Amino acid sequence: MTARQLVPLLAAMLLAAMGCSSPASESSEPSAEVRHDQEPLTKRFPLIDEPVSVSWITWNNEGGRVPGPTTYWIQAVVELRPEIADEMRSTFKLSSSQPKPFEPALESSVPSVSYVSGPEINSAFSVNGWKSSVYLQADGQTLLIDTVD
Repeated sequence: MTARQLVPLLAAMLLAAMGCSSPASESSEPSAEVRHDQEPLTKRFPLIDEPVSVSWITWNNEGGRVPGPTTYWIQAVVELRPEIADEMRSTFKLSSSQPKPFEPALESSVPSVSYVSGPEINSAFSVNGWKSSVYLQADGQTLLIDTVD
């Protein structure tokens, strides 16, 4: 086989091998592991101040092939103490708002109730480079956090 014949063959083999790589290793899909440890969330979001319970997931895009900074996502369902939820409702200017659907791993933890949100509460949770969308149950203690860095 001549070099002239070998180059197209090698190129075809390389393209075929690249096409067989696993897309899962390149995706930014969240894992199905739902976490319930509070410390990582209370450290990042001190306003939730000793929640009753938390269910959350996190994922990133560091498995992808694209060079550049790593993006991290967190979605959390937090049950606040009643006095903390009431304080948030009185501190921030909030209006009726529905959150976007959460990832399937957390979907069953998100109550189908009315929520309130607003730029002030989103800004209060958007710290250290994280951009957050936050939804507080209109008349209860559930807080939804959807954040990206």
